[in-house]
Amino acid sequence: MAGTSRKQNNKETEKRGRRRLRRQLAKDPRVTELLRKRWGKLRSLASDDKFRDETARIRKALETAYEHNPEVVEEFFKTFWYPSPANFFRARQFLEAVRGARLRETCCDYLAYASRFGVYMTYWKKHRKFRLRILVPNGPKFHVRIVGNHLVSKSGTPEGQPFVDYFANDRLKVPPVMEKQLQDGAAKVVQIEDNSFSTVLSELEEFAYFPDAITFIRHKAERTYLFCLVGERVTQPDFREAGTVVSAMLREDYGRGPGRPRDRLREKKALNLHKKSGPKAEIAHALAKGDTAKDHFSAERYARQVKKRNQ
Repeated sequence: MAGTSRKQNNKETEKRGRRRLRRQLAKDPRVTELLRKRWGKLRSLASDDKFRDETARIRKALETAYEHNPEVVEEFFKTFWYPSPANFFRARQFLEAVRGARLRETCCDYLAYASRFGVYMTYWKKHRKFRLRILVPNGPKFHVRIVGNHLVSKSGTPEGQPFVDYFANDRLKVPPVMEKQLQDGAAKVVQIEDNSFSTVLSELEEFAYFPDAITFIRHKAERTYLFCLVGERVTQPDFREAGTVVSAMLREDYGRGPGRPRDRLREKKALNLHKKSGPKAEIAHALAKGDTAKDHFSAERYARQVKKRNQ
């Protein structure tokens, strides 16, 4: 009895210690900033129509793959769950020895999806499904230098630590107009120190840079990346025309067209109301964004569009 009582007391002491540690961490400004970034990214992904569709597609494909080849999928996720360039190359070598074109395609699609949205998945054996996890984005400023054929932190990296974690540099000086965009989350900036003049960037700039124009650079890797190399004499009208080109490229590479994204939460609410077969006026009232007749009419039209789109 005495031994059991001591164990219970030890457990309670550990619980109190954990709660006290959580309260202390919650007050740390670094933790607060980390949580702010995490929730910001969650909100952004939740409103992204493409992300929701791709998540459903990838999760279904992975679950099917796991049903037929659980050992291969488990081994793949044990090593290649994280979407990094080094993992892409090693994963390709791993998949060359895997039988089944559909299985290889599913694993490659997962890596491209994880890299595109900054997320990863883990398999939950208890409930037999893949759970989604997000990678918290780094800060908006990065300062690196080129060593050999790789980027390294300008301030150095402790031995044995992930080098990418040390690329961020909040003290990097930028123009005030850029600072506002960085704080609003509308932009990021990377400053690269290169004294060798013989890197792949130098070679690219030698033939691609043009003072009077914007050069569009498409990097075809595990997915397509778009860079813009801006000439020093480029004008505002040039930027406006370039915006049209960027929209067309994003539409071609990612299926992202112009216009307002669909409100999935409102659409789900409309579908649930239709299932209940209530009066049209009640459905419109529940979906209206205001109390005016115009708001009611707009909600009524929206309800009809949702019903027609999902028939």
